[in-house]
Amino acid sequence: MKVTKNPLVSIILPTKNNDRTINECLKSVFSLNYPKKEVIIVDGHSTDDTILIASMYEAKIMYENKGTRAGACNEGIKIAKGSIIAFTDADCTVGKTWLDDLVLALDRDEGVVCATGPNAIPSDLDGFSKAVGLALSTPLGGGPSTHTKVLTEKKYVNSAPGCNAVYYKDIFDKIGLFDESLITAEDADLNQRLKKSGYKILYAPSAKVFHYHRTSLLKFFKQIYRYAIGRAQLVKKDKKALGWIHILPSLELIGIIILLLLALKWPILFIISIGLIMSYFIVILAFSTHLVIKNKLSFKMYLSLVLIFITEFFGWSLGFIRGLV
Repeated sequence: MKVTKNPLVSIILPTKNNDRTINECLKSVFSLNYPKKEVIIVDGHSTDDTILIASMYEAKIMYENKGTRAGACNEGIKIAKGSIIAFTDADCTVGKTWLDDLVLALDRDEGVVCATGPNAIPSDLDGFSKAVGLALSTPLGGGPSTHTKVLTEKKYVNSAPGCNAVYYKDIFDKIGLFDESLITAEDADLNQRLKKSGYKILYAPSAKVFHYHRTSLLKFFKQIYRYAIGRAQLVKKDKKALGWIHILPSLELIGIIILLLLALKWPILFIISIGLIMSYFIVILAFSTHLVIKNKLSFKMYLSLVLIFITEFFGWSLGFIRGLV
């Protein structure tokens, strides 16, 4: 499908209790160079000042009652007037040419119906939030997914993160809307259905969003825990959504617990289990050290990275198990 010149794009922004970041998000969205756009904010009944801040901008504001990001996206799609639908999140900002670059990417060839780009760390981000972004950019923290990577060349990819994606609107008539039963991973599910139908997703390196990550270990744990539940729900729906990176942490945790219990009868297994724990901890220290040296970070950031990797391990392991049972 070829894009007509400057088609109307509907930007859908799911929100819930994002008063810390939504002002900068909307400021960047309304500063986009792209001339023809509408902004639709779909709120999950925020209890903070999110809607008060959003009402300062010329955006359509509506509410969703499903309690999931998928529900919010679907409500926005239903009222969207644009022939192209764009998605980002309230804890992100976008570059001035973000929409131009994504719309141009859709025009690459007939098979491309979705375009995406980097999920980058903002230059003004520091402290714990920056440490989260750096940890997620590593193979240990983000696995092989392109969702947390910043690539430098255009290429076809298997998925597009919900915070940085555009789709032709009519594709939702062909493959269906987001699955509202998934508490997360709705983007992975949609893109999997898209790929199964023979369509392509193009990654455009210049189409960056800048992600303001969680500000505490507890908030990060809750986020990862929910991500893992959603992925497990998706795996139950479609076994092909399971990758080794998704199941390995849970298997490691269960294996260590079993070894420790068996060690009550066979003490040698206690030594083996401690060896496995120390091996993983050494890997965490190695990745943290690499990030500190590469980015010239402080010792405090080093400690934050170590704690983030440990928190992610337990958050994902427990969440994935919870989602499967």
